[in-house]
Amino acid sequence: MELFDFTRTLFEKPALWNSDINPDKKKHFFITNRMLSIGHPMQANLLQHIRINPVHSMDVWQRLLRTKFKYNKTPFWFFTKGVTKNKLEKEAKINVSEELIKEYSRVYKIDIKSVRDSLIFFRDDTVKALKEFEKIKTQK
Repeated sequence: MELFDFTRTLFEKPALWNSDINPDKKKHFFITNRMLSIGHPMQANLLQHIRINPVHSMDVWQRLLRTKFKYNKTPFWFFTKGVTKNKLEKEAKINVSEELIKEYSRVYKIDIKSVRDSLIFFRDDTVKALKEFEKIKTQK
């Protein structure tokens, strides 16, 4: 059973959970505990001990999620976007390429991290400066 099938079983299929899927519980314990720590960090911290039985720990998670937290389907917070997807979305919002930022920092001898920070804190001014730099660069 793959991870996504396993998590669907965890939240949505309690009858299948009680069948013989113990090897899958052990296999997916770490990543599932990590994902569940997004919404329930205190419980995940208690269930992460190195000597804990992963099968029983997953059973505890399933009981908690179904009875106490009343999840009947996978919650929205369970799957988060990856780093590269977030980076591409931010870059698309800014409409400034990574190559332009690197070139700008190289020409003006500014740290790349400083340019990225200024994009966060002074977005309009920095984007304007980068667009002007791009215009100057294309004129050469």
